Amino acid sequence: MSHEVDILAVGDKSQSGDAFALRFGDLTDPTKQKVVIIDGGFKDSGSGEKLVERINKEYQTNHVDLVISTHPDQDHISGLTTVLEKMDVDLLWMHRPWAKSEEIKKMAEDRTLLAELGASKFKKSLEQAYDLEKLAEQNDVAIEEPFQGKSAFDGVLNVLGPSEDYYLKLAGEFEKGAQYSLAEKAKRIISEFWHKDELVDPEPNAVGARNNSSVILLAIFGDKHFLFCGDAGVEAITLANDYALANGYNIANQIHYFHVPHHGSKRNLGPTLLDSLMGPIQPEGYESGKVAFISAAVEGGTKHPSPRVINALIRRGVKVSPATCGSDQCYKSIDRPTRPGWGPIVHLEFINSYEEED
Repeated sequence: MSHEVDILAVGDKSQSGDAFALRFGDLTDPTKQKVVIIDGGFKDSGSGEKLVERINKEYQTNHVDLVISTHPDQDHISGLTTVLEKMDVDLLWMHRPWAKSEEIKKMAEDRTLLAELGASKFKKSLEQAYDLEKLAEQNDVAIEEPFQGKSAFDGVLNVLGPSEDYYLKLAGEFEKGAQYSLAEKAKRIISEFWHKDELVDPEPNAVGARNNSSVILLAIFGDKHFLFCGDAGVEAITLANDYALANGYNIANQIHYFHVPHHGSKRNLGPTLLDSLMGPIQPEGYESGKVAFISAAVEGGTKHPSPRVINALIRRGVKVSPATCGSDQCYKSIDRPTRPGWGPIVHLEFINSYEEED
């Protein structure tokens, strides 16, 4: 299937964000193409404006069939308000936690209660998600919740996670952050060798509930398959992988492009999960045909993305490409022409030594 997948470099020098634009179908006829947006980056840094401009210029349309908000963190959702304000959008997929919890509903509707949360990330997330819903309703954009098993465009887009039951469990924990130590840790030089992962399986609470509630989406463009993971962690992605396997889809054998969750954080992936998704460690020089792309800021340091994650993917024969500020990327089918001024994607090399928090 003819397709283009744009990975936009959004955020600023040190803050990472996610924003993807997809176009597929008969791209010679605008009336037969489908346009989808997954997340919108930061509104304050112009991510939404950038999405609008990219779709207007490269896709030659102002119409979006579907907007997907994977989860309500600021670096994913805030730019979507610009999209809904400036584009003709048919449908919005987003979760509405206030429909699952009376306590959250009260906070969403009564901003004085939200004010009591101070400047918490949960407060900002809830405000932005609730405001996005109201903007969609104001603009007559239909809203649906993307739970496991939902699909669109005759099976081109498929939600692998979260299930509604899992989301309900997570919604009650949205005020809690990830449960890892914030104490300053000593840095040390880490030397890596091909045969052994320095990446370790994260602790069960290394990823917070809001991130684990991310929509995990499988996009099937004929013989090219993409997996988008939002900011989901090991638990959420494992459940999605289990669901896929139970329904006859083997990610390890069938996926071609892998969106590395949470900007390449070492808290969202471990070697056990990577073995399930990408296969085991391979001999040096092996290429699996898979590509992993990471949305990370230019000055994200060794946190976003973690060299441990990069190396663990390369060990499994996966080519890794970073989408950084100022460096947009586009993956497209061979029938799509090369865009003027765009060059080939440069993949990362194995990192033998680096300094990182222990």
